[in-house]
Amino acid sequence: MKKQTVNETEEILNVEEIMEAIRLKIADGESKVDESRQQLATGHLPAELYEHLEEARLSYDKIQPIPHIIPPSVPVIGGILASIQQQLHELVLYYVNQLAANQIRVNAHLLRSVEILVDETERALEMNEKNQDLGEE
Repeated sequence: MKKQTVNETEEILNVEEIMEAIRLKIADGESKVDESRQQLATGHLPAELYEHLEEARLSYDKIQPIPHIIPPSVPVIGGILASIQQQLHELVLYYVNQLAANQIRVNAHLLRSVEILVDETERALEMNEKNQDLGEE
């Protein structure tokens, strides 16, 4: 089997092209964020409200406990203790996951309720603005 030299590897994987593609994706993502902020600023309600709604929309279902088990350092019965600890941890995670699933459902309903409330408020503010414009004419 022939070993590849550094130059041959660079020809196969052009690092500069890959980095440029990554830079373009990052720049594209930043421009999309700027566009969404500009759209938020055009609403009747504070842009911060829309930013918080967007953050909530992105993270309302990100409830996931992370298992963290430290193995016991007892030489003779350490394996047995680790097994018991693992099973107890799995039992606790079972119930925590059930609670997390319920919380995700509640979060989804609350988020949707707030979104509807914001939409209705925007609509009412627009109607009020139009009525004021008609009254001035």
